[in-house]
Amino acid sequence: MKEIESFAKLSQTEQIYELTEVAKLAAVEFGIKVKDIANVSHSFNSTFYITDDKTNKYSLRVNLNFSRDKSAITAEHKWLAEINKWKKINVPQPIKTLNGQTYAHVYSKKLEFFLDCTLAHWIEGEEIGDDPTNSQLFELGRIMALMHDYSASLSRSDYSGFPDIDSVFMDMQNNLDKTTKISEDLELIDLLSRAHKDAETAFTDLAAYESKMLIHADLHMGNVIQNQDELTIIDFDDAGFGYPSQDLSISIFYLRDQPEKEQRLLEGYKSVRELPVGLESTLERLLVARQLLLLNTLLVTAVADEIAFIPDYIQKVKYRLQNFSSTGVFTLN
Repeated sequence: MKEIESFAKLSQTEQIYELTEVAKLAAVEFGIKVKDIANVSHSFNSTFYITDDKTNKYSLRVNLNFSRDKSAITAEHKWLAEINKWKKINVPQPIKTLNGQTYAHVYSKKLEFFLDCTLAHWIEGEEIGDDPTNSQLFELGRIMALMHDYSASLSRSDYSGFPDIDSVFMDMQNNLDKTTKISEDLELIDLLSRAHKDAETAFTDLAAYESKMLIHADLHMGNVIQNQDELTIIDFDDAGFGYPSQDLSISIFYLRDQPEKEQRLLEGYKSVRELPVGLESTLERLLVARQLLLLNTLLVTAVADEIAFIPDYIQKVKYRLQNFSSTGVFTLN
């Protein structure tokens, strides 16, 4: 896309600077008089911490997924509002623009394209990150099970803006077959092709075991905020209609080489509801699917620091797929 190509030419510092200007324009549409603004995360999306002239705090996200459908943003807003009314899970509280829209559609003169921005009340606390405790993992599993119970009661027609994500690349196009970054590595091309076929069979099998429902689809500890004894789940950008086992496998992916922590997550889930019936038979293939999706996403990133990371990550993926091919078990190391 033209937007990705032009944005990717900027350095990390230049990208954040230009998006800060976009965030300021978006804040006006939400009726906020910005006193202070700071970028707190610049990755697949760019998030800004804002305080207004009355010391209220907000999180403003600039959407860098240029292909994301507007209807999905509106559906996400609705789902978050409903979960907040439910009051059993902590999630962001979204805010509409002065015109009642769920996002601000802001034009950047410098970048020469529009960006969609969403706003929520700021969540106090710390991101848990890469080293969660067993108790935090138990609680995450419990929260996920609650979300699945709640989602099972929702009508598909009420959330039709969410995409179907019951496939390896979810709602993205397959970039692995188009990239020039791996075109000379014939072994890797073969590994990716075979892994893709294996992973797709997992979703075919799950269709016979489980019903699709709304899932978060990105529940790792970077998307969990700890505030005293409570956890808050953030970043619903990847949400859509998929399978409970799929949701669990995404969390397990980041714990794969820590069996005790993986088990604690599952124990937390089982404290609320039984494990999904398809999980045991599809888990290894679902972990491969997650790996392919992460690489697929990275290959089209426009974020400067992530572009620089691509060659090393490709080699990491190759090593993991070699291990999976020889053992049938997915590992990170």
